Amino acid sequence: MNNPKNIFPLLESKKIHIPEWSMDKPKEPKKWLVKSINSAGGISVQKACLFDKKINEDFFYQKFSGGNNISIQFEVLNSEPKILLACNQWLYPIKNFPFLLGGIISTNLNFEIFLKIKRILKKLCELLDFNGLNSIDFLIKKNTPLVIDINPRPGLAINMLYRIYRNSLFKKKKYLINSKKFYCSSIVYSDKTIMFDKNKFKIVEDLSRSKNFSELPTKDCIIKNNQPICVVHSSSFSQTCARLRVEKLSKFILNKLTNKKNIND
Repeated sequence: MNNPKNIFPLLESKKIHIPEWSMDKPKEPKKWLVKSINSAGGISVQKACLFDKKINEDFFYQKFSGGNNISIQFEVLNSEPKILLACNQWLYPIKNFPFLLGGIISTNLNFEIFLKIKRILKKLCELLDFNGLNSIDFLIKKNTPLVIDINPRPGLAINMLYRIYRNSLFKKKKYLINSKKFYCSSIVYSDKTIMFDKNKFKIVEDLSRSKNFSELPTKDCIIKNNQPICVVHSSSFSQTCARLRVEKLSKFILNKLTNKKNIND
């Protein structure tokens, strides 16, 4: 679905805004990114000027544009889209992976952006065979939504959707449990190689009893440096507080697994 040769001309034909893109190396690579069509979580996104591998048909160039990255979770029934959730995104840049996804936090769209995105979703539903829960990443630049990625699944936001809609999530009629709260999910990346032996897995079992942790490691698995360990979740009536809570939870689990004592730092 994200193959640029197929999807981008289709979007442009319907006057859906997207960032400038090319299959050929640009003359000024400093202003461009290299992306894989199979990229997930920013792991296969690099600066074009630093990318030294040979480009094949699985990669394309996209012009870097400043703006606000958001993800929209929506449901499609009988070709009719319904927006369920909007989230701001933030990055967790590390060596060799400058555009790694750090996490998402729910946000409220202003009415103008909401209507523009709703119209885009309506056009997309006429072009593509959407059904059930879906997700699209947008870049909001100068009050204009640009389509970045189309995903036939909600991904990182699925935990949020369930916490907001509870059992009605999988029903035709959706009922908001608490729309005034902000929900936050953050990916915890390891800062060293961790073997989940009996002792380490005991920590995981304790964490699994809390709703604040998901996607936890299995017994005897090995998590390498910079690989994701789990996802942490929080909610608050303040976006700042929700974000601070996931940062604290992330430090907590890292310190527990690496035997650091300063877990409150």
